Amino acid sequence: MTLCCALVASAFRAYLHIIWNIGGYLTTFACIGAIIWLHSTPPCQEQKRVSLLMASAVFEGASIGPLINLAIQIDPSVLVAAFVGTALASACFSGAVMLARGREYLYLGGLLSSGVSMLLWLHFATSSLRWR
Repeated sequence: MTLCCALVASAFRAYLHIIWNIGGYLTTFACIGAIIWLHSTPPCQEQKRVSLLMASAVFEGASIGPLINLAIQIDPSVLVAAFVGTALASACFSGAVMLARGREYLYLGGLLSSGVSMLLWLHFATSSLRWR
């Protein structure tokens, strides 16, 4: 849940960068600073660590905003393909976590299901290119 919230915060900030063009070197240095601060915070301070994670996610979203903007200008379908691939891999690893009995099966199941699903989607993509 925490990782999902960090991803949403980063995506929202990248969207705000595309709209208002806010982000660059300063947000990159702020992201690195927040990560270092997060790393040096003891584990017993959970609220502070979550706040620092969200801050680093927001700064990271602003830092990669120019890259996302460039990808959208070149080909907007790249952004959708990257999102679908990432969501598919995350779903495979989440499914492996829920179904695995041991740790070795967790890693094996996550990697194999991600690989098989990527092969399936690549098969669909190449078959749709043949029909054009």
